Amino acid sequence: MGVLSTLDYTVIATYLAVSLVAATNFSIDTPQEAITQYVAEQGVAGVWFFWSNAISALLAAFLFARLWSRADVVTDAELIEKRYSGPEAAG
Repeated sequence: MGVLSTLDYTVIATYLAVSLVAATNFSIDTPQEAITQYVAEQGVAGVWFFWSNAISALLAAFLFARLWSRADVVTDAELIEKRYSGPEAAG
């Protein structure tokens, strides 16, 4: 296997960070009581509601990771500043 370039490491780090953010968001937003309630009321199939949220969050994160890195910004504030700069933002 060849030597990885800086771009390869950047892409790997971006995808790793995005997947960790999505996993953290999913784990914080789903309390165990809610999952237990869905299992008690609707069975295991009721938990697919939460799985669909996790899958869609990961999919969105991976799809937008490339666009985020292409925008050449690191924070949300930089993206907003880049998007709304110019004469239109001054007014």
